[in-house]
Amino acid sequence: MELEHIMYRALFHIEEITKELYDFSKPGVLVIPGFLTPDFCREAIADFRAKEHLFWEAPRVENTTKQELKVHYCGEADKGEREGGQFPYVCALKEAFSPLYKALGARAGFAQGAQLNSRGIHWYGAGSFGMGVHRDYSIDINLICSFTLSSNTRFYVHANKQGLGTQAFEVTPGSVILMRGPRRLEEHDYRPYHSVDRVTEDRFALLFRQKKLASPLSRPSERPA
Repeated sequence: MELEHIMYRALFHIEEITKELYDFSKPGVLVIPGFLTPDFCREAIADFRAKEHLFWEAPRVENTTKQELKVHYCGEADKGEREGGQFPYVCALKEAFSPLYKALGARAGFAQGAQLNSRGIHWYGAGSFGMGVHRDYSIDINLICSFTLSSNTRFYVHANKQGLGTQAFEVTPGSVILMRGPRRLEEHDYRPYHSVDRVTEDRFALLFRQKKLASPLSRPSERPA
């Protein structure tokens, strides 16, 4: 699949992203509108709909967070299909996006290299109440990338679990949401609280993450990998 068919890589400004996400006086979330091409979004959604039988219902409550969606996960750090070969559009996006992720990792000092070892598809059905206020697990390190394929959605960032200090982002099809993850132990408390608003039409999102492997994150006195 041609790179130009997938994304507009010129919109990915590494210096701007680094300054915005890893300045801990800021929320730690950046939205890049129109990053994916309309053709890629449309074709990927058609492929996902044809494979609905491979998705499963997420628990309605995970820990204390309410959510309503279907999911499929693939990748070495996830259970299930190891390489995601049943979803060629997920594989194509990973191949196209990985060089940008690695370049950002070199600039921002990512821990444990820069390897996208977890990919997931989130499918919020029309009328879903979305996902409540939560933080991603601390095992999700460096950067969380959420590529929105369909549906105009509000994505919220909060100051705490109670949902105070809310900042809303308007997310349109083709956007990517970039969210700060911890690169080292002392950054765990800077993971953003966030939530997804109720949706009025099917919302598909691709979640790319780097899950921490067995070796620990760098100690404060150590240099990040």
